[in-house]
Amino acid sequence: MLKLLNISNIAVINKLLIEFESGLHLLTGETGSGKSIIIDSLNLLLGARASQDLIRTGQEVARVEGLFTTSPHSPASLLLQNAGIAADEGEILIRRELSSAGKSKIFINDSPATLGLLREIAGHLVDIHGQHDNQALLDPEFHLDLLDWFEGNESLLTEIRDQHDAILRVDAKLKSLRMDEQQRLKRIDMLAFQISEIERAKLTEGLEKELAAERYRLVNGEKVFTLAAESYEMLYNAEPSLLTVLKKVMRHAQDLAQIDPVFIPYLEPLENLEYQLEDLSHFLRSYSEQLDFSEERLNQLETRCAEVEKLCKKYGPTTSEVLTYLTKIRAEHEALAECKEHEAEFSEQLNQLLTVYQAKAAVLSKRRARATVALESGMKAALRALAMETTAFKVRMQTSAAGGDSYDLLNQISARGLDQVEFMVATNKGEALKPLVKVASGGELSRIILAIKSLIAADSPDKTLIFDEVDSGIGGRVAEVVGRRLRDVARRNQVICVTHLPQVAAFADEHYFVGKRIIDRRTEAYVERMQGPRRVEEIARMLGGEKITETTTKHAREMLQLAEAGKGRS
Repeated sequence: MLKLLNISNIAVINKLLIEFESGLHLLTGETGSGKSIIIDSLNLLLGARASQDLIRTGQEVARVEGLFTTSPHSPASLLLQNAGIAADEGEILIRRELSSAGKSKIFINDSPATLGLLREIAGHLVDIHGQHDNQALLDPEFHLDLLDWFEGNESLLTEIRDQHDAILRVDAKLKSLRMDEQQRLKRIDMLAFQISEIERAKLTEGLEKELAAERYRLVNGEKVFTLAAESYEMLYNAEPSLLTVLKKVMRHAQDLAQIDPVFIPYLEPLENLEYQLEDLSHFLRSYSEQLDFSEERLNQLETRCAEVEKLCKKYGPTTSEVLTYLTKIRAEHEALAECKEHEAEFSEQLNQLLTVYQAKAAVLSKRRARATVALESGMKAALRALAMETTAFKVRMQTSAAGGDSYDLLNQISARGLDQVEFMVATNKGEALKPLVKVASGGELSRIILAIKSLIAADSPDKTLIFDEVDSGIGGRVAEVVGRRLRDVARRNQVICVTHLPQVAAFADEHYFVGKRIIDRRTEAYVERMQGPRRVEEIARMLGGEKITETTTKHAREMLQLAEAGKGRS
């Protein structure tokens, strides 16, 4: 459960601290007030890609902190323990910082953490559903993801993905080994030429920059020599030289200090300055003596620069990338040269990997088949609670045949197993089931995703569910039904929801208004907890717009009273 959210210097947010409890939390406010920025901040906290554009103008660092509570034996707590991070009393404090320099820092319970660990832990703490999920629901690939989340197949899917990656790597090696002999020999010759061409150049990382710097010095050689020589002359040989004058000043300062102690603090800096100027004079003399401005050296540099530039154009924009390419082609050259020795070995390895993959995929298929029955049953009740009593929901699952030789199997496998899943619905009684993409409206998609997400979260009472405008495309009686369903889900899971509908907002256990105001000539977002008359006023605003009348105020009170009266009913 999310207990506290602290946001600093994110877009129009200067400083924002929100405390949350259990139950249903609704965020309302005018379009553009900052609600989406709060959701963006939460996404950032949970591992979303960091962008400097989020940092408030004029600030160097932006920060988001979230304090979560969870049980000591929850998956998130166990992940922290395995990472060597203590979860004191079941509390997890996540902090993410962005700097204008482009750096991002992550801390979990004040210990530095990686983005991978953050995302893994966040997946057990929060589930964010945004409007994009409605569109994702039209893609059958997303249906398979939802079914796996419902069944809890994440661990097995990771094993299958790893197995699939290993299969692809070995298969790629085999294809390379089985290349036509003439093509193989041509490829070996080409790689040998490239390797020789790059190795002859004796490249080092950053060489092009070093050569360019030396060339620039040589082109400006006469000016460099003149400046160095004149500087040395002024410091050491001139009459009087700068060092001679400085020594005289030092003697005067020493005499003054014996008379008046106020001059004592200046003695040491003057002495240090003398040492520094002497060092500089010695360096200038040595530098001038070692300068080589010969035309021959400049010609050598021009030739060398042209050689490096040619290689960078052919194999990479920088010497670093050319060297990376060299490492790659050396490995390929070696593999092609030794291919005949390894073909049988790789073929046997591939068959073993495919056998293991088939076994794991078969287990996954059985779990998915079992999950389809449970999901269909759960969706029947969930859709009924969302005023979709006549909607039929079915999961159509097809599994590729696992037989045949290794070549056939390679064309069937994927990182997601051997199954294809698509949700089928009939929104009116008596109609035939059709793919979801062909029959569902925007409002129906919102309710279907809410039903699915509520079922997925039912087995994770520690998890916070965040819905960003889940009420998109609905209104009237259906909006009230959605509000009631959100309240029901909030009895098991903490729910945070952004809404524009008063019918939904009326069911909140905690209602927050997000607004903007001008402070010191700058726009700032703020959050106010709506209670008593202020909450009535906000519901009335959502009902009637900018002008609040007695009628809308009365209607707002009635909505809140009805929602409160229904809290005891499921």
